[in-house]
Order: sequence, then C-alpha cells, then structure tokens
Amino acid sequence: MNDIKQKLIDALPDTDFTIEGEGCNLQITAVGECFASKRKVQRQQMVLAVLKDEIANGSIHAATVVAKTPDE
Repeated sequence: MNDIKQKLIDALPDTDFTIEGEGCNLQITAVGECFASKRKVQRQQMVLAVLKDEIANGSIHAATVVAKTPDE
C-alpha cells in the first residue's frame, strides 16, 4: 500500500493521502488545493487516473475516492 501512496504523492504533490482497506479494495481520502474548482467526479478521476495501471492489471479491484480541498 505504501507504493500506491507514494505514486499518488508523486503525481499529485502537495496533496495529503490516507489509504485504508485490505488487499485490492481501497478507500482513498485525498486533501489538496489541486481539487479546487473541480466537481466531485473530476476529483475522483484525477486520483483514479494515477492508479490506472494498477486497476487494469487487477492489483486494485475497487477504490473508493473522497477528494476535497483543505477548506472542506
């Protein structure tokens, strides 16, 4: 799970990530200014785009994403 968190941090700097879950089912909470002025779906897409390879190869089967700005 640490490699997934590092990949997210590298792709979306200045964003804090909390990742919970077991195996290939993850709950990801992301907090960063990069989500300002983005709709909920756009925010989720930003996070999931970083993990597209892991989703495609099955190492991540399901991911729930909550993405918000620090003010939220």
